[in-house]
Formats: sequence, C-alpha cells, structure tokens
Amino acid sequence: ILKEIKSISIGRFQNHSLLLFVHCRQLEVVQDRAFQNCHSMRRFTAPFLKQLGKACFDGCSSLTEITVENVLLCQASCFAYCHSLNYLYFSKLEALPNMMFYFCYGLIQIRCPSLIDMDETAFANCKRKVSVLTSNVVRGAPNCTVSSQKLRFQEQLVDEFEERQTFRVMLKTQTGHAKHTTGLKAILTEVI
Repeated sequence: ILKEIKSISIGRFQNHSLLLFVHCRQLEVVQDRAFQNCHSMRRFTAPFLKQLGKACFDGCSSLTEITVENVLLCQASCFAYCHSLNYLYFSKLEALPNMMFYFCYGLIQIRCPSLIDMDETAFANCKRKVSVLTSNVVRGAPNCTVSSQKLRFQEQLVDEFEERQTFRVMLKTQTGHAKHTTGLKAILTEVI
C-alpha cells in the first residue's frame, strides 16, 4: 500500500516475484518496466492512474484486476504477457499502442468509449479475437472485432441465463427420481 506516491519510477518493482497486490491512492504515473515480470501480482488498484509507460506490466501473468478507468495514455507493450486479464474498461483512453496486449491469452473484451486510434499489433498473438467496445468508428486490428455492442458474460446474467434455470429444474427432477428410487429399493429389500 503506497499512500502518497504519485509516480512509480522506471523498473522500480521489476522482477519482484512476491508482490501480490498494489494499492496506491494517489498514483498517476507508472513508468517504463515499473512492475515488469511481477508474475505473482494479482491486483493493482490506483483510482487516479493516468499514464502507463512501456512494458510497465509486461509479464504480470497473474494480474486479473487493474484500475484503468481514468488512464489517458498507454505506451507500447504495457500489458504484454498478462495472461490472466480478461476484461478492461478505459473510459478516457483514445489510442491503443503497438503490442499493448501482446500474448494476452485470457483477454476477451475491452471497453474504450473514447477510442480513436488502434495500432494493428495491439492484440498480436492473443489466442482469441478480442472484442473492442467503442462508440466511435475505429479501424480494427487483425485479432479483434470492433463494435458498439457490449458482450455479456454468464457470470453477470445468472438471473436471466435460461440454460442455468433449465438445469436447475432438471436437477430438481433428478433429485426427485433419486428419492423415489431409494424408496423403492427399501421396499424391495423388505419384501425379499
């Protein structure tokens, strides 16, 4: 927990394998390679974060949560090899630089309503096509689809997910059958 720090210097926490989470209340800038190869880091919270340097989170393979809502500027490879990221929301970011999400295997969707420009290598070597949600017309990259329609994930739709409700009814029916079968087995045992 870093309370008053506004900027993290170049390579400051590079290769710190024991770092699990970072919480910075006032942080605005993460400079080049600041957290590079912090393989164990899972969460990074900085509500006032505005700028990400080159490769600043490169190799943070366990990173699942990061506060990027107020980020204005990202530099090349800032999230390269972040295999565990799956969804990010940038409310103010206007450009995705080269190799920004290089080898981000788990990435499914980014929401970036202010997006104007995207480098064609921004999603290079991601395992699946990444959905980029924006309100602007943007030229897409080879490994992404650009749309204004938000993807909805099953975890967010439990109440409406019809298959899950059908499964619950089916499970209840099977439980009833199992109780009935157990009762018949007890009767047959008494008869024999």
